[in-house]
Amino acid sequence: MRLRPLALGGGMNSQKPLTRFVFIETDQLPAYDAAMSEYLFGANGLFRRARRPGLEAIIPATAPQRLLKTVEPAVQLQVPRVPIHLVREVLREAQHQCVVCGEFRETLFYYCWDAEHGQWTLHVPPQDQMLWSVRATDTGADSAYARALIEVHSHHWEKAFFSRDDNRDEVGFRIYAVLGRIFEHPELRVRVSVYGDWWELPAAQIFELPEEVRDCYGEE
Repeated sequence: MRLRPLALGGGMNSQKPLTRFVFIETDQLPAYDAAMSEYLFGANGLFRRARRPGLEAIIPATAPQRLLKTVEPAVQLQVPRVPIHLVREVLREAQHQCVVCGEFRETLFYYCWDAEHGQWTLHVPPQDQMLWSVRATDTGADSAYARALIEVHSHHWEKAFFSRDDNRDEVGFRIYAVLGRIFEHPELRVRVSVYGDWWELPAAQIFELPEEVRDCYGEE
């Protein structure tokens, strides 16, 4: 059985902590081990368990504000923002791919940080392009896919938004961006993924935006 307990406090007449926090990762609950109560984090929410002679209860609970501190979302790009000329290059290449194909296609791009030279490098990987989707065909350990800090895909005439397919696929730890409306009113939408949990952020926090590319942050 895998448990990840975090104990807070301690009873005066007991070696057990007053309150214990436990992540439930198996079907079987762990043995009760608190002097007062336990908070159980399950897939269906937060519960509180208590036991005394003659009585045991597990009930839905609210977060114990008195025991926890506030956490604020934070995203820090620890290298310089992507420069304007590389943003424009993605826009031009996304437009070019549609022209070359003779039809609208999505295009995939990777930005990798070259620590040795202190600069960003842009990659257009081998890919399968379709009207409403695109995927890299090389995802090996030495590929741009594996090294990319930022992944961008284009949406031709459609606005910039993250689709259900994007939510299924964008589950790494990196910055993801969508470039939309590339022929008339280019716009960029950006989010960070921490292994499938996402947080949207201003595009200007990650990219030096040219005047022709609009930041979609905060829009529906």
